[in-house]
Amino acid sequence: MKRKKRMIAGVLLCFLAAGNGWAVLDLTGNGISDVYEGQYGLTGQESADSDLDGDGWTLAQEYVLGTDPTVADPSPILLNDFTVSAGAGGLTYEFMAHDGLRYSVEYSDNLSSNDWTLGTEILGDDSLHSFVDSATNGARFYRLNALGTLADADSDGLDSREEALAGTATGNPDSDGDGLPDGYEAIRPFSDPDVSGSHVLATLDWFENCEALTNGLLNGQDGWVVEKDKQALVQAGTAATGLKGIQLTALENPVLAEKYFDGAAISNVWVDLQLLPGATGSDPAILGTLAATAVYFTDAGHLKAFDGTSQTWVEDSFSSGVDVNEWRRLTFNLDYAGQQWLVYVNGALVNPAPGGVPAFFGFSNASPFFYRLSFEVKGSENELYLDDILVATTAPAGLDVMP
Repeated sequence: MKRKKRMIAGVLLCFLAAGNGWAVLDLTGNGISDVYEGQYGLTGQESADSDLDGDGWTLAQEYVLGTDPTVADPSPILLNDFTVSAGAGGLTYEFMAHDGLRYSVEYSDNLSSNDWTLGTEILGDDSLHSFVDSATNGARFYRLNALGTLADADSDGLDSREEALAGTATGNPDSDGDGLPDGYEAIRPFSDPDVSGSHVLATLDWFENCEALTNGLLNGQDGWVVEKDKQALVQAGTAATGLKGIQLTALENPVLAEKYFDGAAISNVWVDLQLLPGATGSDPAILGTLAATAVYFTDAGHLKAFDGTSQTWVEDSFSSGVDVNEWRRLTFNLDYAGQQWLVYVNGALVNPAPGGVPAFFGFSNASPFFYRLSFEVKGSENELYLDDILVATTAPAGLDVMP
């Protein structure tokens, strides 16, 4: 009598960070999600290759696995949460799939050929998932891959795992409907992306000529939000027009001033302002992952814009720059439908294509709608002056080329 061969199940475990398995919301640029870091009390300065708890797993691996990087565990929870059992229908491979993370089960009949077949791929939801293999003869090996996350489907600045950690919807960029994207609120103090807050949002069209502001600290005036508010002032003496302007001064730390807008239903936005940059800097090594557009002026007075399509800084095509000690007009056209933008200096289009056709830059990061202006000054005692800021749904006059 022939004996029926039994299936021999071997299990291999692989932990692969796929291309889109890295964090979407990563302001510090270390490759680890800011939402994940906040959950475990990390600062964002830790290296992705560091092993904070000494258990043999790097921070990047623990992020992809969804495990706690501060608690030593030589067998992370993913390894502890799978079982392989034999039954009448074949082998059942069961494992816990953490919310927002992708997994694949693969099998091979010959390890020497390194030939693997995909059995199933799933997106975790914090429940047990199973794969049943009906093969009954021979030897077979299995491996479970942790593939990382799904990309940011709703352009709110959160990938699938970050949405799960923040408790937000993967198909809605503004889960609480308060006018600010989930990704922005997920890392801001006193903000909750799943609870409608009391943010002051300006409606379009909006104009700030600074004359109605009170001299002194800018923070809190007309909805302005400023970090380190002593470095952001409403002042008289340096203004493009009228008597008052806004002065941002970086002392020991950078200064950031922001203004929030209710632009969720608007696909095309124009921003027009007067700016006096003073001392300038160089290409930022890291561009914030929530920024759709970014510009700065060089020491020679040339504007440089970050093109998200090529992921490079592009300098204007003018034959001569603008004196860094003089006011200049900046105008932006933000196309949220096309995820692209234009910028003008003193009414002249920056980097136009041959024949004067507008050459759109791509957004640095996908963005669902217009919701904020952000001005930042870095470098000891560097200053920036602002005046006559217009945010509107139609183009201002005086531009040389229209889209």
